[in-house]
Amino acid sequence: MRAYQMPLSRMVLATLEPRSVSLGWVDTKTFAHSFVSRLDMGESAAKVGIVLYSYYSTILKFGTEADKKRLMTTDKAEALAAIDGMVFPRSLTNTHLALASAMDVLQSGGRQDVPKSNT
Repeated sequence: MRAYQMPLSRMVLATLEPRSVSLGWVDTKTFAHSFVSRLDMGESAAKVGIVLYSYYSTILKFGTEADKKRLMTTDKAEALAAIDGMVFPRSLTNTHLALASAMDVLQSGGRQDVPKSNT
């Protein structure tokens, strides 16, 4: 059996941590940091968008301090800094809000040449 290989520039990865405990949070941040560290990022390579969620869902924005508007970044250092700066939200978990926010990120920050769909 041969495995299908998808180029990382076209892959979407979502990490979900349904447990509202700090140990799972540390593992999730460690995984996200390790994963992004290995990506080839750039305009013709991988882009990263981050949704921090618990009871509420927060889309992290990228750009300069005065102008943080982008929902995705091609800058690895910027993505890693965002991951490192995330604080454990300590609340209930509403995964459906995170998934809705992730769809917003993908539809507004994704590549122009990739079709958008809610399915």
